[in-house]
Amino acid sequence: FENDEIDFSNLLVSDLGVCMGVTSVIRKFNMLAHFDPKNKLGTKYPIRQIDEKAWFAYFQKLIDRVMANIPTVFPEFENLEELSMYGNFYTYLQRHSLDQWALNNLSLRAGVGEMLLSIKNHFSRRKARTLYSQLYQRLKRHYNPKVYLSKPGSFKQSGDIWIHVMQVYKISNVNKDGSYRIHLWDPNYPASHELSDAIVDITADGKAIFHDEDNKKSQLSMIDLYRWDDAEIAEILINYKHFCSQEKHQDFCKY
Repeated sequence: FENDEIDFSNLLVSDLGVCMGVTSVIRKFNMLAHFDPKNKLGTKYPIRQIDEKAWFAYFQKLIDRVMANIPTVFPEFENLEELSMYGNFYTYLQRHSLDQWALNNLSLRAGVGEMLLSIKNHFSRRKARTLYSQLYQRLKRHYNPKVYLSKPGSFKQSGDIWIHVMQVYKISNVNKDGSYRIHLWDPNYPASHELSDAIVDITADGKAIFHDEDNKKSQLSMIDLYRWDDAEIAEILINYKHFCSQEKHQDFCKY
């Protein structure tokens, strides 16, 4: 499930860029969706062959729960890829991506302004040290933090603004000169595609260098934590406390 401009063309009048929405949907599923294809929990739900409309509605509600940061068990399906390939679930997930994009990029304007202004910022060695500590702490807690990346640009034309939201899944050790590498999941490509592994190199002199899909390197004006990420993770952890207190979910709550 990726941020494909063609796939979203039936839902958007123009290309608005929904990388944040797709990244949010993917991470929510990775953190909150538990798949039980053989229905070992014995969940009772509508039978597709008897009432397909009720069956679709049931699974749409499960998707809604994940989007509301609630841990949820999906019977019948193996994973998100299988779910998104069936019936209208792909379009339903796309609409949730747009909802996530609108909620964060339009409603919470303070953060949007911060990201827009970041095209005029200058990454620094001090910021590099702070960012490493922030990413390391969050990855150590077993989740992928969301970050935004921006390239130097101008407000004269929308085409001059490049801002991308991705989740970080790995960072290297810091070298003696202070440089390190950040690995990110680019939602513009399928997970199996080599370009889904995006790279940002933090140099010894405090520059952030992004490896573009055409194998060119470009300097970023900023890479930083997504503003509301900690609040979302806090809500997820609170909801897991209730989920994991139920005996039937114990197998889902073990590392």
